Amino acid sequence: MKKSGVLSRIAYWIIGISLFIIAATFEDTMIAFHKPVDIYDEDFEGIKRYMAVESDLDIIISSFLEETITHKKNGSTTGVDKYNYYSVPVFVGDECYYVALKVSSNTAEDSQIKKVVKETMAYLTYRQDTYGAEKLEFQGGVHKTKKDIYEDMKSWFREAEFFENDDDVEKYVLPYQLEPVYSFQRMRTISIIVVSAALAGLLMIVIDRKVISARPRQ
Repeated sequence: MKKSGVLSRIAYWIIGISLFIIAATFEDTMIAFHKPVDIYDEDFEGIKRYMAVESDLDIIISSFLEETITHKKNGSTTGVDKYNYYSVPVFVGDECYYVALKVSSNTAEDSQIKKVVKETMAYLTYRQDTYGAEKLEFQGGVHKTKKDIYEDMKSWFREAEFFENDDDVEKYVLPYQLEPVYSFQRMRTISIIVVSAALAGLLMIVIDRKVISARPRQ
């Protein structure tokens, strides 16, 4: 068996890195290639995983969870990410369901989210007659909510006595969450580049093996 050449070794690195990026961004990539929908459209049929969403969110219920994720390498902290989880309604016909909204606490839209939450909670506590005029221009996708976070969300609704019974909590609080995406077009472009790099790597391996096979045996 002939050894791989330098070209193949480079190609393996390219393919490995490409596959890592594809795995890390798989859900966002799936979302980016779907046509965005407005969850407030009258003909909206229901929320699904990997759905791309573009909506003006004017109802955001106060945060039910603050999450801190610490990144470590070789025992040392390399970074800390903080997220807030809110609840937003999704209307399907005459039914109103609730999903989570996950946003970084450092997001540029943080102040706007707080304004929407303030007006929403003022309405829910009968301090004003409407939800208000504040809106969050949201662009992102639908992801599956982790089990423990989903349970925290349902617990919040139970403790707030938002529904009459537990059966309604199970029915109307859905295990999905909205997560913002900076740009669908940017995600599509990155995905195409990464997949193209992986295919180029495979082609490099084929070429390298042909070159090695064509060399005279010693």
